[in-house]
Amino acid sequence: MRTAIVCLQEKGEPVRAAVVTHRGKGFVDVHESSLQEAVGAGKRTQVLWDTRNFQFFRDQVFVGPQEVMALQIQEKVERVGLFLRPPSIFFHVDRQEATTAHVMGAAVDTSALESEMDVLWAQGARVQGVCHPALAVAWLAAQSAVGRTLTVWIREDGFYLSVTADRRVESVRFVAFDEFTGASEALVRQEVGFTRDQFEQREGKAFEFVRSCGPLWHLLPQGDVPWPEDLIPKPLQSAARVHPEWFGALLVPSAFNMLPEPFRVWNRHIPWAMRAAVMLLILSVGQLAAWGYLRHRTDVLEKKSQALLEVVASKADTVQESIPWDQLAVLEEYRRTMESFRQE
Repeated sequence: MRTAIVCLQEKGEPVRAAVVTHRGKGFVDVHESSLQEAVGAGKRTQVLWDTRNFQFFRDQVFVGPQEVMALQIQEKVERVGLFLRPPSIFFHVDRQEATTAHVMGAAVDTSALESEMDVLWAQGARVQGVCHPALAVAWLAAQSAVGRTLTVWIREDGFYLSVTADRRVESVRFVAFDEFTGASEALVRQEVGFTRDQFEQREGKAFEFVRSCGPLWHLLPQGDVPWPEDLIPKPLQSAARVHPEWFGALLVPSAFNMLPEPFRVWNRHIPWAMRAAVMLLILSVGQLAAWGYLRHRTDVLEKKSQALLEVVASKADTVQESIPWDQLAVLEEYRRTMESFRQE
């Protein structure tokens, strides 16, 4: 199946798109393309909402309905003060203990997302899901190793450090580069060392390996660790090193789907609309077939009637030609006489 991957940024930067071909849990092909080509080639569209207003967290809340737990999480996130407006909350329950639920989730400012989605909708994109690219990279890393690993996704504006273990995401943290000095290899090394020491002290275990990826992956050359080939084939390794988010976008759990509600409603109803359209199409085809059959029968009867009329007319002409004109008056008189006799 082919999926269009579209990356949107809230700063109004140009939209980047790619087409990923996947079969089952493995990837077959990927290539970057324009938005129109990607949307036209992919049967479905996955959006990467690239915003700085993003926070990954792990927390404990009281067990209750989804709305109640989301409200508890939102209150804790808002107390931190990282968001200018109330963020959207997406979370998944890892495990439950009596009245306490251990959750992992993400808080994202999606206030500008719906207007961007309208632009995509106008381009013909039928969006199935939206996620943050940092989550996409983190889940790709989680599916790539069972042990504890550190994945550093390095970009022009900064880098994300994702810790994964047991095919789960443990933490995601962003470190920005200085706007004046730009990308710094020293800063990357410093933060990697800090994260390594922090987790080794807390867990008592070292990372199995540290992987670097992203457009500036070379700032951490010792992190040049290939992705497992059973997930990403060798011909796609170079693309996955620079753009891991293209692949990870298809691996993020549905609990972190940030698709706005109007588009969710459309996606829920479109299968029923398609079924209704198919039923109407079948009914229309059946009616057309019945009309065609009746039309054919009518044409056949018309042709038979016309043939019989032609035979009768031919026989009438033959009779008229066989009886002399001077005897027609005698026959007519005979007919009137016989008719009068019957009436009497």
